[in-house]
Amino acid sequence: MLEDFTSEKDISNIRIIPFDKNKIIAKREDPYGFWSISFERGSPPDWLKGLYTSFDKAYLDIRKYLHQRNSPVPERIVDI
Repeated sequence: MLEDFTSEKDISNIRIIPFDKNKIIAKREDPYGFWSISFERGSPPDWLKGLYTSFDKAYLDIRKYLHQRNSPVPERIVDI
């Protein structure tokens, strides 16, 4: 029986999470595929400026950031 694996190559390299009047941009960088977080306007706090091994791990910190700001976590993530 074959297992169903989701390849990171099948996922877009940029994800946008809208919040308030800004956007959080999670971007996968080559050559190693680490994810970084930036904002469309302004810069993220220092603790969000690291590199993440997967989008899921980056998204956990994005959710934590939004929770600290008392901003709702958007249901919609835009893949580019």
